[in-house]
Amino acid sequence: MLKLLAWYFTLAMIAGGIVRFFPIFPPYRPLWLLQLLTSELGILFSLILAWILIAYRRSRRLGIAAGMALMITALPMFEMMAQERNWIWDLAYSLRKQQNPDASIPNPYAESSEDALFQFSEFFKLSPKMKPKSEFIATRDQAVLPILIYQPEISTLIKTPARPWIMSIHGGGWDSGEPDQLDGNYAALVEAGYTVISPAYRLAPGYRWPRQGEDVQDAYLWVVKNADRLGLDADRFWVMGRSAGGQLALKFAYGKSRSKGLRGVISLYAPSDIDFGYRWSFEHDILNSRQLLQSYTGATPDVNPKVYRDASPLNDVTKDSPPTLILTGLADPLVWFRHAERLRDALRSEGVGTILLELPWATHGFDFFPNSPSGQITKNAILRFLKATDLKATDLKTPDFKSDQQAKPPR
Repeated sequence: MLKLLAWYFTLAMIAGGIVRFFPIFPPYRPLWLLQLLTSELGILFSLILAWILIAYRRSRRLGIAAGMALMITALPMFEMMAQERNWIWDLAYSLRKQQNPDASIPNPYAESSEDALFQFSEFFKLSPKMKPKSEFIATRDQAVLPILIYQPEISTLIKTPARPWIMSIHGGGWDSGEPDQLDGNYAALVEAGYTVISPAYRLAPGYRWPRQGEDVQDAYLWVVKNADRLGLDADRFWVMGRSAGGQLALKFAYGKSRSKGLRGVISLYAPSDIDFGYRWSFEHDILNSRQLLQSYTGATPDVNPKVYRDASPLNDVTKDSPPTLILTGLADPLVWFRHAERLRDALRSEGVGTILLELPWATHGFDFFPNSPSGQITKNAILRFLKATDLKATDLKTPDFKSDQQAKPPR
């Protein structure tokens, strides 16, 4: 029985590792989830496969299969080690070099181990889950939406400086998702001195674009109005979004009504051109993307090209767009990495400081596990980007916060 389980596990690891090389695979969500597990938890699975190799060393076929699976699950680690130094350099000096090509830049091979984006010792640690404070906002049409606030528990009797903040917009294909989605890295941001604000927005198909963008704008205005009460610096903030939330974050950041206090925008595996996404998707992919986009916009791009242009952040890029950090997975079957590359090219053509990190092994939702390779890289890349784009960056650390099991926001 144990040997049979070893076979099943080994074959699952092989399947999960191979599927990344075929982004257009059958539209089965379990395949994508298996890909996510093998790419992000490969370190743990490699240990199990090593045990299988030792325990069943006399079984030639199982040994060969386990050896293949071990190489596949270990591959992302080698890819990460090959690229990490370049990413460290980009995060430290790329924005400065883009602004001043003649600037003197240190040797990228001179950094210490403390500069690493991934630490093996962190992989097996459990990330604290913060319990957010839940409040409600009234939108321009008097709808009531929840908004979550992640910040340390500091006594009101203690005078503390106004904190910089990040508005983080959840994903979910515009038709699902909650403000507490994938909030595992928020504790690290709060510990570094930032408050994270996560608003809800109304979902398709009941509500179509531009309603979602208006809800995000209304959430921002609510935060600014309540900044003093929340202990926030209204003129010192960033916006971040994952997947569908990344599209909303980019639209907010590049829109005409953006605030002068916006220091930068962070996009994680997000679509930047909705028309491009529709035309380069397949009829029956995992998300059924064309149907999803029709549900979001109310039409096809041929019937209503204007709404697709309006919903595409790529079309809003100007020389005044804020600095942008983009992270994407080259093995993402849901949002093609070309979205990220086309956005990078558009921003740099306008002279906007832009950093693009392309993770060769990573699929959609690669930061689901906060201490996995992609999770750590994402967390540390965001922290370094925040520091690089914050003109007031000093030592932002705050007193210890209280962590607790995640509470679902009231609906």
